[in-house]
Amino acid sequence: MDGFHDHLLLYDVETPKKSYIYKEFKKVYKALPQTLQRRLALLQKITHRQFRLDAKFQIRLYMLEAEYHNHCAIYHQRRNEIISDIYEPTDEDCTFEGNDEEKAKDKESEDVIVTFKGIPGFWMKVFLNCPFLEGITKKCDEPILLHLYDIRITYLANDSVGFVLEFYFSPNDYFSNSVLTKKYYMKSVLTRQDLSKYEGLEIHKSEGCLIDWKPGKDVTTKTVVEEQTDSNGLARTKTVPNKSFFNFFCPPVVEKEETIDNKKRILLDADFEIGYRFKDDIVPKAVLFFTGYYLKANERSLEDGHPRIHKPQCKAMNMYTI
Repeated sequence: MDGFHDHLLLYDVETPKKSYIYKEFKKVYKALPQTLQRRLALLQKITHRQFRLDAKFQIRLYMLEAEYHNHCAIYHQRRNEIISDIYEPTDEDCTFEGNDEEKAKDKESEDVIVTFKGIPGFWMKVFLNCPFLEGITKKCDEPILLHLYDIRITYLANDSVGFVLEFYFSPNDYFSNSVLTKKYYMKSVLTRQDLSKYEGLEIHKSEGCLIDWKPGKDVTTKTVVEEQTDSNGLARTKTVPNKSFFNFFCPPVVEKEETIDNKKRILLDADFEIGYRFKDDIVPKAVLFFTGYYLKANERSLEDGHPRIHKPQCKAMNMYTI
């Protein structure tokens, strides 16, 4: 039997390892007839050109998404006006096809006097109801998130591809920043040497921002008492990292030419996943998380055998917040 068919037999192994198969194929490839090598080389070339075309499509799609987002900005602004008590909706505003259920409300509720403004704690409730942020938002974050009044998305321009998440806070006792930002850079990894790395347009780097914490208010650290005492017999204390959502603004840093180990790769993948979730789900569908409708819809899809929520990578954010 020739080397090519020997290679095919590798797939009959019960639990084949992909890296093992690839290494074996590289050995077999060198022994293949030139005719067969040319056929495989041309298949590689065709695939590379196909991926190059797809990379252009991904850029066009990104530009279309950015344009669409600009059109949606007016609706996001309107949402913020309602949440922040800038605009008070009328009955006429709330009339739209499909909300007959809301029209059948109890008459007594119309006589209730509402003393609070806007929708207090809107974004905090979104965070707490969001399965993608499970394990990230902690008790220490909740008083701060009460001051979060808007999250906006800005798409990068000037030959840069990516987006910025902007978190807007009212004046508070925790930090002096009015806006916290998280920037994500995207690119297509396409080389003829390794076509397997191509995944389309994807996040490859993120940048956080410096939070100007007020004295004693940094929830990303905590003071613990050491078991040993100092020379005077007094208890020693030290500052250690604390689990908090606000670690999100200090992502793992990857230096140039750095070999990324498995742990850092998990942290990076989790960070990138959360970035996508904010952009594609949390910000545009915020009211669905606030009302719990998003979870309800997922429960129905689970009954149908088609779950809509996938969060295994987000679980890694528990490591990220250590």
